[in-house]
Amino acid sequence: MEECAYLKYLPLISNGEDGLFGDFIDLTPGSETYGQFGYYSRYDAPKMRAQTLAEYLTGIADAFDQGRGWPDGDFGPPPVVRGRLDWDS
Repeated sequence: MEECAYLKYLPLISNGEDGLFGDFIDLTPGSETYGQFGYYSRYDAPKMRAQTLAEYLTGIADAFDQGRGWPDGDFGPPPVVRGRLDWDS
């Protein structure tokens, strides 16, 4: 059977009302980035964020625990309201 030549991504999160921003895991067979966690946007080609989703989430947890916010520096940590992260603030 012939291998597909197109990219295969597992979408995880779609941001914004238009869905043109989000996160995914690369499932393209034979790709150098197979299994890596990445993001896409309306204006850029897809980019990888981390080797794995677990690595990315660990980085976020460590940054929040240390009061640094998002690892990429875009946002500060969300406030904790009634024991939960409040993403709408």
